[in-house]
Parts: sequence; C-alpha cells; structure tokens
Amino acid sequence: MNTELVVASVSGAVAPGSAGSKLCLPHSWNDRARISCHDLNRAYALRSTLHVVADYLGQVELLRGEVQFLDLGNREDSRTVVRHLTAISNVLNSDGYDDPHFRVFRSNQRALGELVISDGNDRCLGYAEFCRRLDTDPDFAAWFEPLSDGIRELASWTRPHSGLVRLQIALMDLIDFLDPDSDRFPDHRRSRLSLL
Repeated sequence: MNTELVVASVSGAVAPGSAGSKLCLPHSWNDRARISCHDLNRAYALRSTLHVVADYLGQVELLRGEVQFLDLGNREDSRTVVRHLTAISNVLNSDGYDDPHFRVFRSNQRALGELVISDGNDRCLGYAEFCRRLDTDPDFAAWFEPLSDGIRELASWTRPHSGLVRLQIALMDLIDFLDPDSDRFPDHRRSRLSLL
C-alpha cells in the first residue's frame, strides 16, 4: 500500500477552507477581471474541496482493488487501516445528523472514487483534469452535484457541522495511524476539531 498517497490525499481532505457559490472558474484573464477576488476564492474553495474528497475516495477505491494483498507488516495493522477507512465511510454515509449536507452514501462513495481513477487505473485525476471534466462532461459533473450543493450550503453556516467535525476527527485518526512520526503530515496540522 502506498501510504504516502493515502496520507497526501487525506491531508488535503482535512485542510481548512470554505466553499462558495460558483462551480466554474473563469478560463481566461478577461473573465477573471470581471469576477471579484472573493468569488474566485469561493469558486476555488468549492472545486478544491470537491477534488480533495474525490481524490480520497479514489485512493480508497484503488486500495479496495488491492486490499486482499494489503500487508502493512502484520495483520493487526492491516485490520486497523480497514477499520479507519470504514469509520470514515460510516461518517460520510451517516444520516444521524440534523441535516443531509455532505452526506455521501456508500455506493456513491465508490462511484465518485471510480470516476476519478484515471484511465490507466493506477492513479487519480489531478486537479486540472478533474476541473476540466467538471466543465466538459455533464455526466461526470452530475455525480458531484449533490456534494457540491452540500459544500455550498455548509459554507454559509455559522456553527460547526457535527458530521464534518466527526469526519475531520476520523481522518486525523487515520493520519495518526499511517504517519505516526509526522514524516508526511506535520504535527502543527494535526489538531482535531472538538464536538461541542
């Protein structure tokens, strides 16, 4: 298992940021001149968040294809990784929160992961290709629309979302297990949000 790829993907998933109301970034400098910096930042935050979540789900899907061969040195470590991945999937899938935003059901988690695996089936789409597909492939973009809508809605919230707090905690638990010596993900970025 390539823990560096998983840690890199997961570390992006817990990066702070806010999402915005625009899905499409402008494609030329003239377009950018007409859009405020605030709108560009919001559009970037939305697309970046979508990509990071999709990349994580893609990495999990790639790992799923190799899970029968997953060996981290001993069986217990391999089982622990599977438990962490299951915990993250459970949080994303949960309908126990007071709203449905940022909920991704299990089959959709797999579908989003499958969609971002490149044609070579050995890596996930980079950010530029992901954005290009959002802009040019309506079927691809449609799969991400519910998540995009949820991100837009949550960006306007003034209180913490319990599901996102639980997701961040579950992701940090996985990072702590995969990178216990902080080689790939520094300590100063490992703080956990708290459930109020």
